Amino acid sequence: MRQVPLVYQIAAWSDLRPIIMPLWERHNLEVASPSDQKLFAPDWDKFDNLAATGNDHWVSARDDGALVGYAFALVSTHLHRKNTLSAFWDLYYLVPELRIGMNGYNLLKFFERSLWQRGVRKQYTGTKKWMDVGSIFERRGWVEAERL
Repeated sequence: MRQVPLVYQIAAWSDLRPIIMPLWERHNLEVASPSDQKLFAPDWDKFDNLAATGNDHWVSARDDGALVGYAFALVSTHLHRKNTLSAFWDLYYLVPELRIGMNGYNLLKFFERSLWQRGVRKQYTGTKKWMDVGSIFERRGWVEAERL
């Protein structure tokens, strides 16, 4: 695979659904704890329903057409701010061999901007303690607001 440039674009779940599983399995093996790796079982129906109601937002990263990364957020008004469209980042992943230069940063930057262009005004995300990428978000100007 070429290392640069990657192509980032807003993607439809219907286009990603048939091809995402191999990458998603790699993602799970990399970031989930060993006990959680065995529990991996995406709820396809829920993802389909989110897409049907317009409450999903996907971005793909492609290298010469091949899917090499993605980001996904649940998009909805907030339970505490009914007039504010919010995004709750759930998944973001780029294959390790392409985490060079600005590729990962650019995926997150594109994702963040595409949500803003959609009308999202509040974005929430998290990072694994054992694989903390919080510095990337800090570089983007994000501020840690709470811990779960």
